[in-house]
Amino acid sequence: MGTNEVVECIRPLLARFSENEETVRRLVATDESFDALCHQYRHVIDLLIGYEAEAGHETKIEGLEQRRAGLEEDLLTRGRRSGGSVRWDRRSLPVWNR
Repeated sequence: MGTNEVVECIRPLLARFSENEETVRRLVATDESFDALCHQYRHVIDLLIGYEAEAGHETKIEGLEQRRAGLEEDLLTRGRRSGGSVRWDRRSLPVWNR
């Protein structure tokens, strides 16, 4: 995967966990399962953005928000296991989740 592809894949994750950019970048480059979770996370975020732009998708949005939360927990757990100090707080939420 090229540098631009990596950046695009992890952009939403870095928006969410900006204080952990070094750990995120290291894990994407060295841990295939973390990289796969990042791709899933990006896909869920893209879907959320699309559904939130239209009316009548509340059920889908709720399910995607739950999926996003689960992926965030998985990503945080892997980050902690890797020796990183991955953490977050509500203030770091991207604009579309406030």
